[in-house]
Amino acid sequence: MCIGNLFETPLSQIMEDYDRKSHPIIGPLAEGGPVALAEKYGLSPGTEYADECHFCYELRRKLREKFPKMLCPDQMYGVIE
Repeated sequence: MCIGNLFETPLSQIMEDYDRKSHPIIGPLAEGGPVALAEKYGLSPGTEYADECHFCYELRRKLREKFPKMLCPDQMYGVIE
């Protein structure tokens, strides 16, 4: 996950502006884990995951279209160009 882009914004500014509670991905994860993230965005969990990390990854993968600048880099989600 990304909280900013160093090519666009200085690190000091990224850190000053960062608020985990208001972050659309990190906020729900910090408050209630992958289940809270699924509930916030109305995502239906599948039935089989290796563990909660696998569940979280699949949720984030589904949310990439909505949050492309936060859920990157592409290589993290199997997109290689």
